[in-house]
Amino acid sequence: MLLAGTILVGLGITHLNVLTPSVVATYELNHTAFYTTAYSLAIMVGSSVFSLLTHPLSSTFGWWSVLVVLLMLTMFPWLMWILFRLPVPLRSQAKRADNQSVKSIHEPDLKMTAAPLWQNRYA
Repeated sequence: MLLAGTILVGLGITHLNVLTPSVVATYELNHTAFYTTAYSLAIMVGSSVFSLLTHPLSSTFGWWSVLVVLLMLTMFPWLMWILFRLPVPLRSQAKRADNQSVKSIHEPDLKMTAAPLWQNRYA
């Protein structure tokens, strides 16, 4: 059971490491590196802190207390995401003075919508 759980956690982290830059680029185009670094740091610090707290919590309150703390730690960001979810920004085309569209790497001509990430050619 421990091996299966470790495999599932590893698969989850692997998928999130691949998808995080795409999701961040959808909402914060100019801060992708910062948020990706913050995500990686949170994964490392979070696993270290939770490993340090697991034994004292289980010794004092029982094994179920560790599960309750883990559930609360995962539900809080999920609730914040649901309550404060920002709409996906639409990027308009860059316009010249004569209103002709200009294609640029920084201002793509593709309007960003809520399309799946795998269909976004800039992701």
